[in-house]
Amino acid sequence: DFLSLATGYTISKCEMTGVVMDAGDGTTHVVPVADGYVIRSSIKSIPIVGRDLTLFVKKIMWERGENKPREDSLEFTHKVKEAYCYTCYDILKLSFRVFTKKNGKHEPKPEKPEMPKSKSAQ
Repeated sequence: DFLSLATGYTISKCEMTGVVMDAGDGTTHVVPVADGYVIRSSIKSIPIVGRDLTLFVKKIMWERGENKPREDSLEFTHKVKEAYCYTCYDILKLSFRVFTKKNGKHEPKPEKPEMPKSKSAQ
């Protein structure tokens, strides 16, 4: 249970004030914490979930014409997302750093992760 995990974590660190965020495949919860206590009336669920990001990456890969077996496309896309996606605190600073890092050129496309074997081949 997420709330139990959040409560247990914050009570052991009573000086903690902030936000506990859990982004899963099916739901994202934001739990505010003040002086080690969960503010239950302010807990929110956000409809942006890991599955949405996986489907977005899948769409981009399809638009680029990536070759992958249809039956393994979601599994492959999940591996790509886990390998290359991350949260950025300051997108402007990151974009500037990546762009200027190679004398004004963007970094080359990263290598593709190893293609999972199709279920029919196993």
